[in-house]
Amino acid sequence: MLFEATKVVSDFEVDVEIDFLRDPDSFVKILSQAYSIKKFTASFGGPNPFDADELFQKPLSVYLQNANGRKGKATVEGEDLNSDTLRRVTASVAATGNNASARLQKKKGGKAITAYLGENQVITNVKEEDFDKPAVLEEVQAKYRTVGEA
Repeated sequence: MLFEATKVVSDFEVDVEIDFLRDPDSFVKILSQAYSIKKFTASFGGPNPFDADELFQKPLSVYLQNANGRKGKATVEGEDLNSDTLRRVTASVAATGNNASARLQKKKGGKAITAYLGENQVITNVKEEDFDKPAVLEEVQAKYRTVGEA
């Protein structure tokens, strides 16, 4: 496997699990443009040392481990939730392969709708004849960084 061949994985003898990454761009745009966000739900899992954020992932993964859990969800509700905070959490959630949704109003007086982080995946295409381990690894890492910066 490509990632198991990397120095950091072999040096620290860690297990690597691969799952698709959700592309957070359209969801982040919806959060940014919303008149108000009434409810935000995000899922979380165990620790992920490379991309666990201090606000959401780290404290909830500690809670999850202490509860002997495998996965969980957190929901916050209010009249007008802070979209900057929710965008940061969304980037972290997407980078860790988890999901999120938000109940929001797009405009003042508008009907509340539910938006989802969704199933849009980050994709990297590589032709078999062009396969070069270091180049592919660099490409995947670059795509991964863009998700975490959403």
